[in-house]
Order: sequence, then structure tokens, then C-alpha cells
Amino acid sequence: MKREDISYAVSNIGDRHIQEAAVQSKHSNRSTNIKARRLRPIFKSAIAAILAVCLIVGGVVMLSPHGNVVYAYAYGTEEEITTAGASMTTGTISDNGDIVGHPLMFFLSGEDIATVRFSCKNQLINFKDLTEKRNEFGNGRNFTVPYGESKSEYAFLVIDWIPIAIIHELAENAESTIATLPENLKEDMIVAEVTFANGKTTTKAIHIFLHDDGSIFATFDNYHISKEDTFVNRQDSEPIPRDILYKKAEITVSFYDAENNEVYAPALWYNFANVATIKVKWVGATPETVRMYYTPAGTDTIDETTLIGLKSPRNESVADGEISFAVAELDIPDISSLMGHLQIDLDYGATKVTSEIYNVIYDVYSGTDVY
Repeated sequence: MKREDISYAVSNIGDRHIQEAAVQSKHSNRSTNIKARRLRPIFKSAIAAILAVCLIVGGVVMLSPHGNVVYAYAYGTEEEITTAGASMTTGTISDNGDIVGHPLMFFLSGEDIATVRFSCKNQLINFKDLTEKRNEFGNGRNFTVPYGESKSEYAFLVIDWIPIAIIHELAENAESTIATLPENLKEDMIVAEVTFANGKTTTKAIHIFLHDDGSIFATFDNYHISKEDTFVNRQDSEPIPRDILYKKAEITVSFYDAENNEVYAPALWYNFANVATIKVKWVGATPETVRMYYTPAGTDTIDETTLIGLKSPRNESVADGEISFAVAELDIPDISSLMGHLQIDLDYGATKVTSEIYNVIYDVYSGTDVY
């Protein structure tokens, strides 16, 4: 209720009762006094009613969010992620660390959002602007996203959850399964500190739960940052210009012997009896992981493709644009029976760059690096 409306209501109530009292005064002073005494509680009640209305209206105005509300939706299905939670159906994680689809991708909805600062507690997150108007950050843990006044763009500002620690544990530890993962790996949280155009703020959080079957359940609710939430104090990642982030990666794979001499394969087969190291080089953005896969020879064995090597360039002290795999460290159960195909993936979380296929064999009797 506006101030002038309140003034008008109070003035009219007062005038009406004053006029009634004036009419009664024409009869007698005694009558006027009696009426005045009778009107006094009525007048007080009217004023009290007006004040109550003012308080209620004022309270509603004070408590009203003025549109400063935020919702979260699963990207790809548009299912709302609520306080009761929602099961994600856009991706899963397998017991060997492979990811199919995107286990959790979401976007925020609201009005007049200026910025959102995202902080991921245990894993990594990747921001994708499908409108291609904003710079992105690659895979990170903390960053601040500019939103702007165009509400229609919010559904295209997507956060992709990258469970890198889970992938490493499952891929590198043959004894690990999703069911045996510790709780700190099976749960995660993304805090969203939202600032609106009018300067008001709110804090939300998506809580993430990994089921034993590799699926994700998530909830979205208000959140209060406590002193124990030290992860929100990490420094923000700097934005990466899109022309750099999305520069097409070029991948080359080279094979070297124990003396660091390059091993060639004119007949298109690399003999692992003479190979000690495999070097992977790329031009462009640094991938989150580099993965090496092996498939036994034979058209009927494609389903037997296995992950035999995994590296994390961003977490290791390696030369820029290069990482090496020692053959002795590859997860090959019986290298003496090796005969098949290698392929390397540069995994950027949301995208992958895949190498060509390399034929490999182990032949200790050939006496040459050519098969």
C-alpha cells in the first residue's frame, strides 16, 4: 500500500466520524458527549484496522522476494531439481570409471540475475555458454559467471559436473567399484552465490549423491555458508577466451625405445618388445585427462576395449602440451600375448579428441621394430 493511500484512508475514516459527531451535537451537549464516548472506541478500532492493514501490506512488501528467486533444472530433460530431489537421466558412471553422457548438467532460472559464483566441493565443474557470448573457464572448482538481464539466455548457461576424482579412483584401482567408494567421493555439493541486478543476494546449493548403479540423485535448496565450507574460499578460475579454449586440438602419438630413440613402424605395426615409452603431444587447450585404450585384434572383440592408461596433465608436473606413458606401467595383463590396437583420447570433460588407431604387437623374435 502506498503512503498516499494510507493517508487517504485514515483521513476519510477520521472525517466520517467527525461529521457524525457534529450532527449529533445539534441535539444536546449531553447527547454529543454520550455519542463521542460511543464513537471513541469505534474510531480507535478503525484506526487499529487501518494500521493492521498497513502492517500486513508492508510486511508482504518487505518479505516479497521482488522476483529474486532462483530455480534449477536438469539440462536435456528440463526436469526441475527441487528440495525433494530429482534423479538424473542424462548420464551414468561405470565401475571402471567410464562416463556415458553427462551424469549431471543443470542450468538456473530466475529474473535479473547479475552474476552467479559457483563453487564445487569435491569434484570439478565446467561452464558452457551455448549462446557463445561469454568466455568460459575450462574444468575448474570455483568461478563467477556473468548472467545479464536477458532471462531467455539463462537456460543456455549450463554447468556440467565433472567427477574427476571418482574417475581416477575407479580407473586406477582395479579393486574399486562405485559401491565401495568412500562417502566423500559418493557425495558432492555445488554452492551457487547469486547476485541480482538490484544488489540483493541469495545462496543456493545442489547436493549430489552417487548411487551404486552409477546414476545421480540431486537436490536444490537454500544454503548457508558456514566456516567449515572452506572450499568456497578458493580463488576463482580466470576466464579463457573462447578462441583459445575451443582451438581444435592436434594430437600426435610417438613410440620410443629405452634409449629414447623413436621407434617407427613402416608396416604399420609397433612392436612392444622394443617400445619403452609412448609420448602423447597436443596443440591447443590442456585436457583434463589423457586416456589410452587397447582393443584385441579381431572384429569380434570390439566389446573388449579396455582402459590401460590414464594421466591427468593438469595435476602432474609435465611439459606443456605433452605427457608420457611408460609401457611397464600400462595395465596390460599379459603383454606377451599383445596383438591389437591402441587409441588415445584427450578428454576435456564436455568434449573429447581421439587419436588415430595404432596397431601394436609383442614379438620378441622379430629382432626389429617393424612387424
